Amino acid sequence: MKTSSQRPVNRSTDRSGAIMVFILIALLVASIIVAATVRTTGMSYRQLKRDEIRLQASLLVDAGRRRTLVRLSEDESFTGERWKIVDGQLGLDRPAIITTTVELTESKPEERRITAVAEFPIGHPDQVRLTRTWIVTTNFHSTK
Repeated sequence: MKTSSQRPVNRSTDRSGAIMVFILIALLVASIIVAATVRTTGMSYRQLKRDEIRLQASLLVDAGRRRTLVRLSEDESFTGERWKIVDGQLGLDRPAIITTTVELTESKPEERRITAVAEFPIGHPDQVRLTRTWIVTTNFHSTK
């Protein structure tokens, strides 16, 4: 004899509850994977921007060296300069400063030590200051 308090178990309700739990777990795992991918992508983008800034600073240092060599070929007493690059100049979207110095070496009078310092981008949180030094040998007393 059946009493009214005993109801038959509905197996489809039990299965749909298990499916719902499985779907929620799958959504949680998918959300974690998406969040990790977005975080990794953001970190990669920031690293790429920092690498771009370092590369640009390296090119600016080299430009400062080449500019100094030209100035030395015109005037052997040239001792350096502070070259300010403003927004839009040389195709840069941010300002930069290149400082060059020229010094005589102690060992040989025909040698000059050129030091170039590039600061780029000025005022940016990821600003880079890159310094390079070269020893150049040039015949500064030749006739032109």
